[in-house]
Amino acid sequence: MKIKWTILAILMLPMLSVNAQKELKGKWEGTITFGGYDKKEGDKFEMQLDIKGKLVTGYTYIYKNNAEVIIRKFSGRIFEDRSFYLEELPDAQASKDKEPGQESTLRKYQFVFTRSVFDSTLEGHWQDITNDPFSQSRGRGRIYLHKADKSKA
Repeated sequence: MKIKWTILAILMLPMLSVNAQKELKGKWEGTITFGGYDKKEGDKFEMQLDIKGKLVTGYTYIYKNNAEVIIRKFSGRIFEDRSFYLEELPDAQASKDKEPGQESTLRKYQFVFTRSVFDSTLEGHWQDITNDPFSQSRGRGRIYLHKADKSKA
């Protein structure tokens, strides 16, 4: 009898782990910080990911304190180690959003996906896309995300 339960448990483990692990594709939500990599508090940030092979596409949503929402389309690549690189794509709205004298309001992102049965996470950083990557005025910060609850969507 003990052997039957052991065999059943072994056969069920792959099904449980596949069902319990959350996929990378879909809606992620959390926080984006501004002003450097050492900040912990920031604005609400959401990201919708779609993955086809190694290509990652989707949209970012930054909810500013003044009720403004900045929406950008992005494209990027996922790597074998579950990290990925994204760049926001130029559009008419991005050109309108930039301040006079600024190069761009577009960003590039790097994330690491940590898969978990309980709460999968995406953690990474962002920085402005500029002609001078060593500029002191270049925006940069951290991003902390968790998979959005499907029951809310």
